[in-house]
Amino acid sequence: MSKNYLETKNVKLFELLSNGKSYSVPQYQRDYSWNTDQWEDLLEDIYRLTDDNLHYMGTIVLQFSNDGKEMVVIDGQQRITTLSILIVSVISILKDLISQNIDKEKNLQRIRALETYVCKQSASTLVKKPRLQLNDHNNSFFYQYVINLENLPSEVRTKSSSSNQLIYKSLVFFKEKLMEYFIQNKIEKNAEKIVAYIEMILEKICFIQIAVEDELNAYTLFETLNARGVELTATDLLKNYLFSLSDSESVKIMQTVWRDITERIKNQDMPRFLRYYINSRQDFITESQLFKTISRQIKNGSEAYNFVQNLKRFCIIYRALRDSEDDLWKESGEFLKIKKRLEELKLFKMQQHIPLLMSAYDKIFPKKPREFVRILEICSVIVFRYVVIGKRQTKDMEKAFNKCSIKITNEEISTAREVFENLKKLYIDDETFEKEFSSRSINFNSNPKLIYYILEKLECQFANTKNKITGENISVEHILPKTMTEYWEQYFSFEEHEHFVSRLGNFVLLDRKVNKDLGQKDYPTKCGAFAKSPFAITSQITINDKYKEWNPQNIRKNQEIYAKHAKQIWKLSF
Repeated sequence: MSKNYLETKNVKLFELLSNGKSYSVPQYQRDYSWNTDQWEDLLEDIYRLTDDNLHYMGTIVLQFSNDGKEMVVIDGQQRITTLSILIVSVISILKDLISQNIDKEKNLQRIRALETYVCKQSASTLVKKPRLQLNDHNNSFFYQYVINLENLPSEVRTKSSSSNQLIYKSLVFFKEKLMEYFIQNKIEKNAEKIVAYIEMILEKICFIQIAVEDELNAYTLFETLNARGVELTATDLLKNYLFSLSDSESVKIMQTVWRDITERIKNQDMPRFLRYYINSRQDFITESQLFKTISRQIKNGSEAYNFVQNLKRFCIIYRALRDSEDDLWKESGEFLKIKKRLEELKLFKMQQHIPLLMSAYDKIFPKKPREFVRILEICSVIVFRYVVIGKRQTKDMEKAFNKCSIKITNEEISTAREVFENLKKLYIDDETFEKEFSSRSINFNSNPKLIYYILEKLECQFANTKNKITGENISVEHILPKTMTEYWEQYFSFEEHEHFVSRLGNFVLLDRKVNKDLGQKDYPTKCGAFAKSPFAITSQITINDKYKEWNPQNIRKNQEIYAKHAKQIWKLSF
């Protein structure tokens, strides 16, 4: 077979299951995971089948084995498994008819015909072998209680894994639902028509089958596929590749380690974690380059084993960096300072700094925890100036973080000052930051906590205190209200209202009850409440009749005052 061989064709379900080939799910691929939602969707599609139409169930990706007799299922195991279970459910219905002495001989022949789609039988030993081999967790259960239709003891059912329970529930589901359909169509005792219906399903369900020679082609294809249901993920492909390089003893250990990792990190977040881990140690890559990068660098079992062990160590750091309450921080003497900065970064909805912090925690925190806290501050202030206020694209920032991460990993730099020097180009200068802050708008509905955070920091600056304000009764007041009234139409056109209602200069802090009472009232009435407010950022509005009217010009002026304070709050000094 030539390198990068790829074969694409349309196949019907009966062709897929009667071509003489067997199919195997890679040993450590994800367990069976379809549930009632997917089963019902499949049945609805089946019920809509007619003699005149086909039903495509998306793309399946198969990989050739060395001997060509077996195909490895890269993408599609959930669908193939479920359709196999559906066929077995009909076999079970036929066996029930036999137990009722209905057309026994012919039904035995029908069962043998249907069994060819789900298993092969040795001519010598008469032992049945499933045409589809599932992974280690599911295969023996699938063989015993689905293919062989053995009774499932209650104690086995109770102790079975959740995925094996889903396999059995699937069998019960399809048998019950198909019987309901057959009864409704008055063919529940007519085996000929029951099997004819299943043969119609086998004929009308189709796939686009893509067969490839190696894992790299499979991964590249996988990125563009969007098949039905809960299918194989990019993470599964990477895991399968790593495990395929190792011997059986190493794989057992790696499997345990991998489970530890996936217990800490959700499956859908694994590609991001893997990419951040790599970006903390070497040149920047995107998620689409992930598999290619790993497969090029890791070529043997020893390298795969060490890679997985490192992932375990770093997944603990990764999870902690996304959770300010993680026990990792509580065990340190810098918990409150770390918690504060991590909460800020989460509020900013940024994650590009994580590779840098992974490196910093690994190389700097153990010996110099205070330096790590300063690096957290650097990340927070840079992200606030560069993205939250400056609204700049994050791509350049992510690449700069990556270069700095590599230097930390290689122990070329080890202090917060050195980190700052490497990130200095991202630090927006005071003049630019003040100008950009003076015109920044933030929609309250999209991020109310961010606005509250900014006002809270400004309040501490106005009041000349470091004490954080707390209390559930504090709220954000729009001086120009979100809803226009006749009074406010005197000072703002509708276009101006839309523009200025979300300007930072239009926000102050206020007691929640007072805020609710004020509503859309006029500015003089609001000023009376502002003057009594305990918040300096709010009461300063009324000092010396600073703003006799609340109009676009005065919102700008107030925001310029905020901006002068802001450049002192979000500031780095090295």
